[in-house]
Amino acid sequence: MAINSLTKIYDGNDISGAVPNVVYLPILKNGTIVSIDVLTDLNVSGANAVFSVSKNGAVISGLSPTIAIGSRIGTVSGLNIAVVKGDEIILNLVSGAVSSPITFNLDVDDGVAAGGGAAVETDFISGLELVWNSATGLTVKQGAAYIPSLGAILRVPSDIVKSGISFSSGFYYVYLFKNGMAADVEFSTVAPTFYNGNASSKTGDNTRRCIGSVFGIASGLVNFVSRIRSNVLEVTWITNQNIAPFRVLSGGNSAGVNVVDVSSVIPDIIFDSIQITPTFGLQAGGDAYFGVGADLDPSLTYPSASGDVALRAQNNSGGFVYNGYPSFWVKLLARQLKYHFGQFAGSSSNLYIDTRGFSVRR
Repeated sequence: MAINSLTKIYDGNDISGAVPNVVYLPILKNGTIVSIDVLTDLNVSGANAVFSVSKNGAVISGLSPTIAIGSRIGTVSGLNIAVVKGDEIILNLVSGAVSSPITFNLDVDDGVAAGGGAAVETDFISGLELVWNSATGLTVKQGAAYIPSLGAILRVPSDIVKSGISFSSGFYYVYLFKNGMAADVEFSTVAPTFYNGNASSKTGDNTRRCIGSVFGIASGLVNFVSRIRSNVLEVTWITNQNIAPFRVLSGGNSAGVNVVDVSSVIPDIIFDSIQITPTFGLQAGGDAYFGVGADLDPSLTYPSASGDVALRAQNNSGGFVYNGYPSFWVKLLARQLKYHFGQFAGSSSNLYIDTRGFSVRR
């Protein structure tokens, strides 16, 4: 991103105590203030020089650039202060004394790529991977994302660690937002709404950018690992998947194409894909096939059965056997799967589908 430095100098009389409106700095472009420097020509003596900063006449809470005794500079970095062209940033002396010229500098990220590229897209997101810590907490890794209400990118310079959260059964959406001067996240059962392509914000609240989703059961947050691929967050659970709610089909053997509802194990709105593991149960002498996918052609039979996977199995042993298959991802059209089933021999073979995870668009 392009960082623009805005600088103005106060070269008036010595000042001390509470002195408002020492330096005015007009904002020339929309952007985000990422750091502030206050410099003096001579070392500060007697007491720390403590300043406040105002935006359009209102003091910015929690922002107090300070020049310590014996020093000439006070810097505050890691800021995310959204500004627009025409805003006025004002430096005020709160306490202490300064007996030399004062230089007030703002570093403003204007959201333009270095080298004169195009402005950052409003669907921008980078990093912000989710890491499971416990049944009551997780970490959001460092990164950045565009926040609609700010009209700017909110940076997460260090990991955000959340703990002591009471997760109950169901999906929680993870929202990035600006909390005072810092980035923060919240967990909400309120689903997001797309505002630009795959980028979404909390429904009814564009101060919250959705960065993913996690799943809870009665005992808390389900253990998981995640990874990011092309702005899609993939979540794979580390738990027993052959029980409710993860087993979405148990003993399915209806001929033809059948619908399996998976809305209980995949988030709403932002869903992308589901990770599943099929298991085939075959009676002695059984000969059957299945296909599993997001949408199937009911006119096809094995070996042309449509789907993300289509397999046939035979059981030549004397008893019932189960054939487990590797897990795979199915890109969804809706929060449902379809399976195609048929039997060439026998009538008691059946299909089981366990879910191992999900992915969401960001």
